[in-house]
Amino acid sequence: MSEAIAHEERKNAVKTAKKLAAKERKEQRKAGTMNELIKGVQRSQAEFDKKQVARDEVKMEAYETDAKKEAWYRKELKYVINRADVVLEV
Repeated sequence: MSEAIAHEERKNAVKTAKKLAAKERKEQRKAGTMNELIKGVQRSQAEFDKKQVARDEVKMEAYETDAKKEAWYRKELKYVINRADVVLEV
């Protein structure tokens, strides 16, 4: 009978050890997954920042170009209005 009890105790000890090892592996996978997730987020943020900088540069160039065009159109409009005024006076 004592052999049966000893066998059951060894069996339970092995089960407990396996459960503990499985739990540790699960925690390691979880930690690895979190690290991968953090790295992925940082990589995505860096890509987004690069794109955002490029968009801002394009917007500034477009704004400067539009401002130049606006000034040119205003100058031309004044020129045409002055010429038209001369024609209307004659």
